[in-house]
Amino acid sequence: MFFGTEGICAGSFLAVVVTLIVVSSTMFPRKQASCDYLIVLGAQVRGRKITDSLLRRLKKAQTYLSVHKETKVIVSGGQGKGEVITEAEAMADYLQNQGIEKMRIYLEDRSRTTQQNLEFSETF
Repeated sequence: MFFGTEGICAGSFLAVVVTLIVVSSTMFPRKQASCDYLIVLGAQVRGRKITDSLLRRLKKAQTYLSVHKETKVIVSGGQGKGEVITEAEAMADYLQNQGIEKMRIYLEDRSRTTQQNLEFSETF
């Protein structure tokens, strides 16, 4: 069956409208449910200095925690070679300096691997 030029134009128009609806539906932020706990996995600390990769994680966490005031955070990371303090301590210090209340921050400072990060954080 041949639809002719009118059918092709109508089909193209419909495709454009559907595409616009899909694209525009992602443009507006949806209300996000908050979590009870947020876990921030550690990354290397040089002495006491937070590395760039860890800083990026902490900035995202701080942004979330600033909006979701009831959410608690578990900072998870032990002390590795060349680290003066645990990754958890470094992260807690950073978040407190950014205005996150100490009572909302839980330190998991025994883990050495990502698997342990998750296992040990489960106890909170």
